[in-house]
Amino acid sequence: MKIRNVRPKWALSAILLPTIVIVLFAHLTMWAQLLKPGEIIYSRAATVAGGNCDTASIWAVGQDGSNDRFITNGLHPRISPDGRLILFKRFDPSAACGPFFNGGPQWWIRDLTTKQETHISNNFFVNFGHAFSPETNRADGQIMFDDQTAVCRMNLDGTNRSCNFFAPRMWGHMSVRGRDSMVAMGFYDSNFQALSGISTFTYDFANLQKIPNTSFGDLDPSWSNDGQTIAYAFFPGGRQEPYFFTNLFKINPDGSNKTQLTFLNPPQAEGFSYSLVWTLDNSTILNAAKIDGVAGIYKIAANGSGILGTIPITPGAAPEWVGGIAPAYSEQQVASFGGGVTSGGNYTLVDTVGQAFAGQTSNGGTYNLQSGFWTNVAPVQSRSDFDGDGKTDVTVYKDGSWYSLKSGGGLLIQQFGQAGDVPVPGDYDGDGKADVAVYRPSNGVWFIVRSSDSTVQTAEWGSSTAIPAAADFDGDGKTDVAVFGPDSGLWFILGSTSGVRVAQWGNSTSVPVPGDYDGDGKDDVAVFDTSSGLWYIFGSTAGTQVYQWGSSTATPVPGDYDGDGKADVAVYGDGLWYVLGSTAGFKVIEWGSSSAIPVPGDYDGDGKTDVAVFGPDSGLWYILGTTSGVRVAQWGSPTAIPIPPRSAP
Repeated sequence: MKIRNVRPKWALSAILLPTIVIVLFAHLTMWAQLLKPGEIIYSRAATVAGGNCDTASIWAVGQDGSNDRFITNGLHPRISPDGRLILFKRFDPSAACGPFFNGGPQWWIRDLTTKQETHISNNFFVNFGHAFSPETNRADGQIMFDDQTAVCRMNLDGTNRSCNFFAPRMWGHMSVRGRDSMVAMGFYDSNFQALSGISTFTYDFANLQKIPNTSFGDLDPSWSNDGQTIAYAFFPGGRQEPYFFTNLFKINPDGSNKTQLTFLNPPQAEGFSYSLVWTLDNSTILNAAKIDGVAGIYKIAANGSGILGTIPITPGAAPEWVGGIAPAYSEQQVASFGGGVTSGGNYTLVDTVGQAFAGQTSNGGTYNLQSGFWTNVAPVQSRSDFDGDGKTDVTVYKDGSWYSLKSGGGLLIQQFGQAGDVPVPGDYDGDGKADVAVYRPSNGVWFIVRSSDSTVQTAEWGSSTAIPAAADFDGDGKTDVAVFGPDSGLWFILGSTSGVRVAQWGNSTSVPVPGDYDGDGKDDVAVFDTSSGLWYIFGSTAGTQVYQWGSSTATPVPGDYDGDGKADVAVYGDGLWYVLGSTAGFKVIEWGSSSAIPVPGDYDGDGKTDVAVFGPDSGLWYILGTTSGVRVAQWGSPTAIPIPPRSAP
């Protein structure tokens, strides 16, 4: 099997050229200083106990302990939602280092792409918590922090500070929820114990509500990544900095399902520190702690089992704060010209409004530049990523039984479905993991096992002749139930956020091939005409696109083969893959045979779709990873259905 450059007889012709918005890319060198997705940012205490804080330091490390490295001097880092900036504190070098009790810390921002550090402001009093707004295109108030008795916001440059005093409550440590910027904050005041505990309020300081079943001593809240749960810590009083807390808990924002996560009785100088951080799959909470004499970065199971572990780090001062996990990011970013759309020929782009273009200068090419601010493009979740590690898992389905070889380790073997059901896995609950799901053509009912809570969700949505076409059509990070009727050419979409949508797009010879062809974060309605080899794409942003790419015997296999955030038109036939990359252009890959079933997916988690085939006669998977190279897996039988079927991200 090999890659070769040949041109098929049905070479591309663009019947209707779409209007293309070219999104600019900074040079790859700009990413050299960024944290890798999944890496942890944390700080270590001053090297001498009671010494000054200028010997405290900020580090980054992989969750497996790899690449532990010094970033800069300072304390209590937070990473911005797009992974480009860290907000941290420094103190007067002449003062003894008690970072939670020293007043007036300095606020600093470090640009990870340029290594530039800027002193943006000072706190007036003691600070316990701080956070970035999750809204990456927010024009002001991007930073929230407490100033002992007040909750404040300020701009990235330290200007426009505004504060709210939730008197008589005092002291706080906050966490901001991603989907709606709802703030959870711990309040502690011995004079007003009934008002103390965990409360929520909006990012503009409105609608303060105490969470039921939290009380005096409950502090340090942290939203899970799906926004459904809050982890927090208990402070019994009389503790030694930085290990203020004895045990961890979690609770729903309505006060239900309160669960104790740890069951310790640590001495006064041991326990958990401020700042709880959820892993991206919400299975584990990270915290700088000292337990049984061992200080380190601890992993705490979020299921209430009490299981603890540590992340190995290099010797040195003890960790005293875990500040966050680097998000999965895309290099596809939109630059701002302050409004409107700028179009034209050659360009040199140095700055955007409000932020430098990642510290780089981009030159050349023609473009249409649409206004906007830097935005973090959410990674496309694989329909078969059952462990939420960003990699497609080798999976088969047979007569109601699911068998998945998880890339993160372990197996998924689950009985769900019956003979005649069509497997339709996807992330229907938005927790970053694929859910086991089937569509039953006999009655048009969808059966979905939500991985977030193991409940079964059903939807009567389809008919005996409908073809399931689940995808994220409204861009909310959740797979939407959808079907295509070849007899009518109608799409029936049940958007998890947008609601019901009906679209006329296709005919009796069409097969559905939804995907995000215009890179706007929403999957587009699209069909491949098996009689003509034509692709008809109705882009949610770019509008109509029609391509001649394939033949009546070809199998459509769209995917993001060049990693630019857009689905590429591609077909498979007789062991050959014909890919029209939206950025990389045309290529042909020889990988497979006439009897092999194509199963493209991102098996190595590098953001690019890998070519892969399943041999039903042998049960062997042949995967050509764009980063990991060749992989062969024995998984399946002649009658098993490989997942993902035909086309998948």
